[in-house]
Parts: sequence; C-alpha cells; structure tokens
Amino acid sequence: MLKIIPILIIIIFVVMFISFKTTNQKPEEVINKVENSTIKKVLVDTSEDNKALGFSGQKKLVSDSKGNIFVAYRKKTNNYYEIFVAKLKKDGNSSHQVVFKKNVSNISNKANQRVPSIAIDSKDNLHVVWYGADSNNTDGDREIKYSNSKDGGNSWSKAINISFVEGFGGEILWQEHPDILVGKDDSLFVVWEGKDKESSIQLIKFSKSKDGSNWTKWKDIKVAPNSESRPTIIQDKSGIIYVFMYSKNDLNNSQIWYSISQDSGENWSDWKNISNSSGDSRHLSATLDSQNNIHLVWRELNQSSGKTQIAYSKFNGTIWSKSEIISQSNTFQFFPHIGINLDDTLFISWLETANKSDFPGDDPAEGNSYLVLKKVNDSSFSKKLLIDSDSFFPNVISDSRSKSSFILYSTKEAELLIMFGVIDP
Repeated sequence: MLKIIPILIIIIFVVMFISFKTTNQKPEEVINKVENSTIKKVLVDTSEDNKALGFSGQKKLVSDSKGNIFVAYRKKTNNYYEIFVAKLKKDGNSSHQVVFKKNVSNISNKANQRVPSIAIDSKDNLHVVWYGADSNNTDGDREIKYSNSKDGGNSWSKAINISFVEGFGGEILWQEHPDILVGKDDSLFVVWEGKDKESSIQLIKFSKSKDGSNWTKWKDIKVAPNSESRPTIIQDKSGIIYVFMYSKNDLNNSQIWYSISQDSGENWSDWKNISNSSGDSRHLSATLDSQNNIHLVWRELNQSSGKTQIAYSKFNGTIWSKSEIISQSNTFQFFPHIGINLDDTLFISWLETANKSDFPGDDPAEGNSYLVLKKVNDSSFSKKLLIDSDSFFPNVISDSRSKSSFILYSTKEAELLIMFGVIDP
C-alpha cells in the first residue's frame, strides 16, 4: 500500500501538468479546432494601424470561380495610405498562398486613400471602390474612387472618381465609406455617405454603372432629417436591392434603417427602422442565404448593463424577426460582420474588449476577435469561439462559392499582421 501512494502522487502531478498546458494554449493553437472543424491561417501582409480592415459593412473578401481569394485593405506607401488587393491562390486541400499584393489606387499626389470595398462579377472581373483625395493639399476633399481588374488582379485600371459631389456652401467634399455590389446582370451599384450642395448633413448616395467606366450622376436614396452613415448594399434573388445604414430617430438614438429599390435604383422606398431599440445601434453587416432570406447584424447598446452587444435579425421578404443577442457578454462588442457558405451556415464575427473605446464613437485600440456560427434554419448560435487575441476588425466572406468559410482579421504582434484563415467543414 505504501508503495502505491508515491505512484498515485506522480500520476496526479502529471494530470495537473497536462491540464495546465491545455488550458494555457496560445490562441493560435486554440483556433485550430472550431466546432469540429480546422482552420488554416496565412499571413497576408502587414500594416500600420488597426483599421486596415475596417469597417463593418464594406466587403473586404471575395473568391473567384477557381477558389482564389482576393483581399482589399489599406496600408501606407511613402507615409500615405493607399488601397491594396492581395491574391491568395488556392493550392489544393483548401490551402492558400499569397501570390501578390498590388497597390490598386496609385494616387500619385501623396493623398490618403481609405476604406475599400471589393466585389467580383460572373466573369471573375474584380471591382474595388474606396474614398480619398486627389492631392494632399486638399486631403479633406474626399471623393469616391473606383478601379477594376480583368486579369485576375494582375493589372488594374486607372482610378477614377465615379460621380462628383459638390460640397455644401463651398465646404469640403467629404464623401466617405462606399460599398459596392455586383448585381444579377453584372451591373455595378455603389452607395456611400456624404454632404452635397443642398444638404449640410451626410446622406446616403447611390450611383450605378454597366461597364465601370461610365457612372450615373449620384442621387440621394431618401432624404432624412438626420445624418445617415455607413451604408451596406445587397440584392436578393428576385432583383430587389436593399440598402442599410444607421441614422438617429426622434429620440436622438442611432438606429438601423433600410430602403429598397425594385427598379435597379431608379426609385427607393422610405427608410424603415429595423432595430427599433432604446439604445444606440450602429455598424451593420448583411448577407443573403439560398432561400432568399436576408440576415443582418449590428452593434447595439444594452441600456441595463451599459455595454454594447451584437444583435441579429432575419428578413423573409415580408417581416423582420425579433432581434436577438448572439452572444451575451459583460464587455463591449463592436463591428460585427456576417457571412455565409454554400451549406447555408452563417458565420458572424466581431471585436470584443473591456475598454469602452470612445463609445458611441467606437474606436477600439485593443480587443479580441470572436466568432459564432449556425445553420440558417437552426434556432440558436454556437458558443462564442475565439478567432485570435489582440486582433481587430474580423471579416467573414459573404459570397463564398465554397463549403469552406473564410476569415480575415488583423492582429497585434511585433507589427500589425493581416491574417487570412480557412475553416474547413
């Protein structure tokens, strides 16, 4: 009996050691298993700030018909921000390798370019929009710019300003945060926020093109009494175009609104409130499933806790479901992004931090990236899953042509890294 006791003590210490190592794994090791799936991560590029992949709504990640991935982001060149697109070539077994990183803006007058949105058409042509000035002498005069590639991202057309907007009362132009959509017939639709000659507040503007060279004169979708911000645009299978944004209501709370067009953007419905919340609601992302349902997420203030949370609602073409919180937390949750794969599995990512981060301005300088997922017809989301610690602005693909799902985020290490991951089923 006395001989057995030392052996038992040794076994207990071994078990405790193994348990300690398991519970103290690095995030890079933890993420290798996500809901019985594996994730393979690739370093895309480095950048200088945590907003390289910001913000919610703008599309940063597309895949072509061969399974290649294209990533849009910003980084500095000669001390000024430019817009870059990286190509990750599919290398079999869902592996991807970075084959190039191209500066697609190439604005030669040392003017900052910001917040790209990328889309891909049925012929695998790439389309990117962003906002920026034409000269560093007028850095505030930001216009909406566009470039395309018809050879898989190897070369890009010269950047153009798609639709000039005259500033209010001689003020700076200040057009920002565009989002691009390739429509059912490969038509191009772009929405953004900005002032104009008739409006001292920022309104959601719209322009479209058949070829990327000739764009219609901008129009305000619907004038509202308060400033309108951060639009997102999608189209359902019947051809109806939906534009989402946030703006204040009569109680002076920012809310999530939407407008629809049934004639390719010629006419738009009045803005309708989706969130209907007593708390500040902003920063949205939307996707469409195979059954023509729209899935929407946004950041919303919980009045009781004083913390922000990620809300979700589903639209069946007639009504929006009652919003639900996807993952309870006693911290602040910011900048959600929603995507879907060919199996109709929803993936929702966001940034989470204990820091108030200038709420409601939402400017986090620290945090972790998380993920939940579920089949579109399931009743609940998965448990919250860590993507990576010290990471920012996670994005999930919203036009995947694969059963895999793709994640993009930036993370703090010796320098800011832009990471790409594949979750295999």
